Amino acid sequence: MEQKLAQLEEALEAEKLEDIERHRAIIEEHSLSDRRKKGWTWHPVRPLDLGYTFGDKAYVELERTKDLDSSHKFRSGQPVRIYIEDEDDDREVSGIIHYVRDNQMKVVLYDEDYPSWLENHSIAVEQLFDARTYKSMESAIRNARHAHGRHLFLLELLLTDKAPEDLERSSKLKGTHLNDSQIEAVTAMKATKDILVLHGPPGTGKTTTLVEGISELVSQGSKILVTAASNTAVDVLTERLAATRKMNVLRIGNISRVNDEILDLTIEGRLAKQSESKKIKELKIEAAALRDKAGKYKRQFGREEREERNDLYREAREVQKWAQQLERRIISRLVDEAQVVCATLINSDHKLLRDQEFDCTIVDEAGQALDPGLFIPLSRSQKWIMAGDPYQLPPTVKSQEAKKMGLSTNMLERWVAAGKNSHFLDTQYRMHKDIMWFSNSYFYDDRLQAAPEVAERTLAIQQPAPVEFIDTAGCDFEEKINEENLSKYNEGEAFILREHFLQLRQDFEDSKVPFPKIGIITPYREQVRYIRKLISEDAEWAEYESYIKVDSIDGFQGNERTVIYISLVRSNTVGEIGFLSDYRRMNVALTRAQMKLVVIGDSATLGQDSFYRKWLERVETDALYRSAWEFMAG
Repeated sequence: MEQKLAQLEEALEAEKLEDIERHRAIIEEHSLSDRRKKGWTWHPVRPLDLGYTFGDKAYVELERTKDLDSSHKFRSGQPVRIYIEDEDDDREVSGIIHYVRDNQMKVVLYDEDYPSWLENHSIAVEQLFDARTYKSMESAIRNARHAHGRHLFLLELLLTDKAPEDLERSSKLKGTHLNDSQIEAVTAMKATKDILVLHGPPGTGKTTTLVEGISELVSQGSKILVTAASNTAVDVLTERLAATRKMNVLRIGNISRVNDEILDLTIEGRLAKQSESKKIKELKIEAAALRDKAGKYKRQFGREEREERNDLYREAREVQKWAQQLERRIISRLVDEAQVVCATLINSDHKLLRDQEFDCTIVDEAGQALDPGLFIPLSRSQKWIMAGDPYQLPPTVKSQEAKKMGLSTNMLERWVAAGKNSHFLDTQYRMHKDIMWFSNSYFYDDRLQAAPEVAERTLAIQQPAPVEFIDTAGCDFEEKINEENLSKYNEGEAFILREHFLQLRQDFEDSKVPFPKIGIITPYREQVRYIRKLISEDAEWAEYESYIKVDSIDGFQGNERTVIYISLVRSNTVGEIGFLSDYRRMNVALTRAQMKLVVIGDSATLGQDSFYRKWLERVETDALYRSAWEFMAG
């Protein structure tokens, strides 16, 4: 085990160095103009709003006033710095992006107050390297080296060939809405003593099963830690647990990264509802007033004035300490009383939780996490349940050296491959059976079945087939590259997509039935940006913009739509497919549609790869094959 931990530590170090180097190369070695073009910096920006969020955190809303149509790298949850773009002025402030919408972003600041210098200066905002995640994972590896007792036993199950004990089956659930495979999974969640994996392919109700299982565990008196790699996954479970089961659920984390709809479930939200919160606020206001009063003496040099100032500062500290003690006591009570605590993997080691003991730790979307990230909550409880699908989005690893050392293959994937204790959810409730067929065959050995209520479900209009492939081979729709961000796009595919969409729209208008929700997925950010721009500028598309979500494959994880378009982008003479060679990501894309899947691509390029060749063979026999020339008659 020590050898594996050492290799993992080395791989993580390689990944961190690669991440640091990429950030340094962008931020330190490029001019402001280049950073702007590459989307790492917004400049100039102007403040739209200043204020305080839930929990009295200062925030700034900013809007960029230049390069409005250019793509950028900013995403919710990233750390950024806001600074004065003047080499003689080093004033800056840092924070976390709460959201980014078009050319606006909201940043929740680390400081207690927003700076007065934001107006009347040339302001820029750019990304910071986030070292906190690496520090937490490095610490988790060190803790694993010194593991003992139950922690050591669980680590050995995960990192060696050692198998968990056979489950002692308890009686099945009664009066439940779950299917047989979900019931078996929940029963196993209750019975397992060590480690269990819930293998949930797309649309199989993994979240529903987890909520039911957590409810059963809580009813037995267990205290549960629920965690996942992303804030989005944690928020989904938090909301479902609180709404469906009326359990005492507490969400731990920076509120700038928490969904607005569950703010009431955070420490700040719960604290605001306590009877003592009014007193705490009064004490903080009193302390601030005393500090302000003391500050007026700063320019006075008399002995009496200095003594008065010191007395005021001392009194302010005492009042502030009183407020903090009262606040800490209430927070400690809230954490103690919570039946389910929800946090990201990184925040599972939050200072508020370090004295807490849990009966079970549940990790959702475990297939997307690096092993050192999964280690973080491992020592927090007596048993461990991982949920996810090793055939969907894998962990993100930038370093080729780290990949060679195995960092991109995590514990969930190895556990399932080894045939250890796992439960396969075998019924999907999302897709028409013809949309499901390829993924079911390629990834799941035909073990999946479509629930009767979705197996034959189709659009409320006359459509030739649930799956269509529109082939652009021979149309000279070659891929292009944006030299600023090196991301690819394909104008021809976007044109074909628009033409197909307009035909679909007309069919719905003729049938006088409600228009469905549409998803447009592509592996390339530049194609996302290009299609979004086309939609906003095209009157025939823009009219239906509220029905359409355009995003990358990663951005669509966990989402579904009635109709899905996939633009594969790659079209070249050498058969180079780049990102498309990540078949697990394509599995995500191919399984987002409920009733209609339309894939647009170049068979001449795609067919040189075995995965896509198999897909094309199935399309030719079991789906609708169309040439892009059909949409170019005009």
